[in-house]
This record gives sequence, C-alpha cells and structure tokens, in this order.
Amino acid sequence: GSYYSAIEYVAQNAGAQKNVNLSASSATLIFVNVPGQAQEGLSLLKFGTFVPNKEGDSGKFRTFFFGSQPKVLAYRLQNNGNVAEHPAGSILVKDVFGRQKMIIKDANPKDSLALIGQTRRFEVCLKSTTKTTKAANGQDATETICENPGLFPGRYTAEMQLLYGLNGSPSQQITAKATFWYLPIWFLVTMVVIIAAMAFGVWR
Repeated sequence: GSYYSAIEYVAQNAGAQKNVNLSASSATLIFVNVPGQAQEGLSLLKFGTFVPNKEGDSGKFRTFFFGSQPKVLAYRLQNNGNVAEHPAGSILVKDVFGRQKMIIKDANPKDSLALIGQTRRFEVCLKSTTKTTKAANGQDATETICENPGLFPGRYTAEMQLLYGLNGSPSQQITAKATFWYLPIWFLVTMVVIIAAMAFGVWR
C-alpha cells in the first residue's frame, strides 16, 4: 500500500537566553508505494459547477447562474483503498443541442492526490489563463486564473471520464455527468417580453 510522512528541517538559533530566538523550519513530504496486491477504490461523491469562496478553501456547488457565468467545475472523491490515488482524465461540455462547446483535457490540473481515507475536492477551470507575478523571494511565480468561458444563455451538460490505478494494475474508470444552466437577467427579461408579445398577438 501507500505510506506518507513529512521530514521537518529546523534551523536552531543558539543565542543568549535574554534574547528572543526565532527558528525557521520547512517540511518535505515523502510518498512511498510498496508493491503488491493493493486495494484500490475511489468513489465519486459529487460533480458539477462550483463557486469558490474568496479564500479559495471552500465554496458550494450550484446548478443555476443568473448573474456571472460559471467558471469552475469540481468533483469530490473519497479514497476507500489502501493506496494514494492520482486521478487523471478529461471533461466534455455540450450545449442543449448536444454540440461540443469545449473540452477540458486535464481534469486534475494541479496533479493532486487522494490520500488514504481522505475525501478531497478537485477543481478545474472551464477556461483558464496563466499570470506571472513576482514572489516574495524575487522569483517568478505562475498563477492559474479562471476566466469567463464565453457561454451563451442556455442549458449545458458536462461529461467527465477519470482513470486511476497503480502501474501494473488494471485501470479503474469513473464517469459522471452534470447539468447546469446559465440564465442571465437580460436573457430572462427578453424571454418574458417575447412571450408577452406573442400572448398579446394571439389574444388580438
């Protein structure tokens, strides 16, 4: 199975006792897979459009969007096996007529792991762009930003296919489908006006 731990490095400050000593530390994660008969089991708990909070550590799944366009798709996986899993796959987005609108080739862009006994949320942008900024240490840092995908009003369906499994073991597959609606206020007002005009014309 899988084992993981952290090695912590601490810089000791041997100053005088009257002074305040500050010690810096860092940690390195270690992941080890022991070959053998592994028990693999990822189960899908939720899949759909997602609205993160400002901090980015939480949020909620939504189906209807009346203001801004949906920008993020997310899915929650629970690992019931005894090995850490690295899911990979793609997501296809279709409109109400079944036409392909976009394809997301990497459904796990951050290369995240689902650890043993963990329930983890994976997020992916419908349309993304990269932004380069200066980090505190002066080096360039690349950040992924979710943009408006440029959707027309209507109903959309997202179809996801994930694969996971250790090398030498049969690949496991997870498929999911989710529906979401993009109905901006101007579109709803226009539809109400058109329906009212048609009703008035029939009455006349």
